[in-house]
Amino acid sequence: MGLAEDTKNLAEDILASYDLRVKEIRKLEKDTQSMLKEFQGEQKDMAAELKKTFKQAEVDRLKAEADRIKAFGSLKDEIQAEQAKRNKEVADLLEKFAKDHEDMSAELRRTLEQGEADRIKASGSLKNEIQAEQAKRNKEVADLLKELNTEREKMSASWQSLNAAMAKRRSGKPTVEAEVKVRSVKKAIEEETKEDKVSSGIGLGEKEYV
Repeated sequence: MGLAEDTKNLAEDILASYDLRVKEIRKLEKDTQSMLKEFQGEQKDMAAELKKTFKQAEVDRLKAEADRIKAFGSLKDEIQAEQAKRNKEVADLLEKFAKDHEDMSAELRRTLEQGEADRIKASGSLKNEIQAEQAKRNKEVADLLKELNTEREKMSASWQSLNAAMAKRRSGKPTVEAEVKVRSVKKAIEEETKEDKVSSGIGLGEKEYV
């Protein structure tokens, strides 16, 4: 084999090697393009999925926010309803307290008025009893004074009769029944006092002249 043949074979080998390399490069390029296309598709799908996920997340977030706002509104309504209930209970309690206070005041006024009426009635009854007792005692005193006056008048008359009889006997003149006169209490006391003095003088040895 000569140099020309060797050169030809070398050239053919180089061409074959070049064609193989070109073929491999084209295959690699095709595979690369296919890979890039597949990657781009996957990237596109991933982007779509992410977009869908983000969109759903936004929807869920908005829904959650709406639910939160709704729940807050419901809680707010419950709090307001509870507050209104408490306010009504407090208002009812204050109204009941005011009514009980008014009833108690009215009852106290009635009790005081009744007590005052009873006191006045009792005072009037006591006053009437005192006046009746006083009238009774006045009558008893008056009756007693009247009885004493009667007894005094009788005693005075008897004493005058005795003095007259004694005087007649001492003078030797006939005994004449003394005239019994009815006198007033004051006059009888004055006369009895005078006569007592005269009798006392006789008892001490003094002589009475007629």
